[in-house]
Amino acid sequence: MSLRNLIGEEQWKQLSKKFAHMDALLYLVVCETCDQIFYETKLSTVQDMLLRGEWDPYQPQLWFVTAGRHWLKAKFHSIRVYVHDGHGDKVLVKDLSSEWTAGQKAHGYTDAALANELNDLEKSILAKQNLR
Repeated sequence: MSLRNLIGEEQWKQLSKKFAHMDALLYLVVCETCDQIFYETKLSTVQDMLLRGEWDPYQPQLWFVTAGRHWLKAKFHSIRVYVHDGHGDKVLVKDLSSEWTAGQKAHGYTDAALANELNDLEKSILAKQNLR
């Protein structure tokens, strides 16, 4: 199923609008504890990837696997997704470390089980990339 079908026509029209200021905004995935950056690109690039179907809402990208492994090694670290203006102002999009903690508790996953899930996810992502 394409993102267009998933979000509906009105939301697709909104997503398709281009704004010049989006080139100045960054989509940033970072560990706020140690400042490691897992993913950084212009917000307009994320928009274009969504519109072209390259950003699959059902399957994360490799940066997600890398960030997940980082969190497994240091669960007190805070991994978050932001839209950042490059001058210090940012808007929180998602708190991945909180979601992972809650998910682990809710499903009773061990660290080893999560590590296996990340390995399987990485294989799936790489296999999909090889099909392109």
